[in-house]
Amino acid sequence: MSRGTNSWSPMGFVIFGTEPLLPAKLEQHIVNALPNQELNIDSFEDYEDALDFCKENANVGVIIIHENSEPHKIEEVFSQLARPYKASGWPVIGCIVRNSNTLESITALKAMRTHPEIREYCSESDLENPHIAQVIFDKLWSEYVRLVEQDLIPTALQDSLAAVVATQQKVADKVFYDRISEILSQPLNLSWRDRFRLRWHYLIREVDRISPAVLTPHQALHKLVLLSSSSADLSKLSLLEITTAKAPLIDRVEAVCDKLVAAGGAENLDALLKEARTESKPGRPGLLRHLADQSNAILSIFDDTYQLAAQNSSARKISS
Repeated sequence: MSRGTNSWSPMGFVIFGTEPLLPAKLEQHIVNALPNQELNIDSFEDYEDALDFCKENANVGVIIIHENSEPHKIEEVFSQLARPYKASGWPVIGCIVRNSNTLESITALKAMRTHPEIREYCSESDLENPHIAQVIFDKLWSEYVRLVEQDLIPTALQDSLAAVVATQQKVADKVFYDRISEILSQPLNLSWRDRFRLRWHYLIREVDRISPAVLTPHQALHKLVLLSSSSADLSKLSLLEITTAKAPLIDRVEAVCDKLVAAGGAENLDALLKEARTESKPGRPGLLRHLADQSNAILSIFDDTYQLAAQNSSARKISS
């Protein structure tokens, strides 16, 4: 989700439009929907001021442009404002805003074709409604994670890495990890980088263990996912110790997921989830309480995942 204090960190937002006071009005609408992002949003009526701001800060990853920004062309504004952050290696995502009660314009649609990173086209009235605005920025946040994936781990690379893991019959473990990590992370205040790291943690770690040379050409991916992680040490602790540790939240979530996967392989997942329910008390960390709340769902996911894997294995043996 895009609403936590860390969700968009370390990115900033820029709003640009030449109509007097309009960018400030759009900024206030967005702050009403995403109050945690108030300090990260800046609005400009002067193009040169907006460009200087993006160059000086080099962290603007979300660009919101009002389509009535004459004499400037939307595609040129997006290209120039996005350039400083793109130079750091990260993508930039965009949104075009039109006047309320007006139809989509050819100019805006052309800009979106020129820059596929411009993923949203909404009206001022959409942003005035906090609920609709939240939905828009949730979608932008999810799309941003996908843009990062396209750059760092495109589909062909995903398939190649998964094939490495499959050589040691870890396919079911990977699927189980993928599904439980998604469930456990949903209500947590993770940044987009943390969400990306959590999603690919199991796959990259296993490839690094099985055949590290495969990751040599992908050092940015390796660094982002594995280099700063302390989850390997944390996963040796009890659930209460993991969730109350002083380590970053992303490390604790990874460690819990790793512990669940290991418990499934050792056939003591029931006992581990019972431990979670026993330790879940008022005042305990949200991660532990959420794990306890989702314990039945996790058991169902485990049964579905490994039963399907067993059926597929049997089918392959019969066909051979």
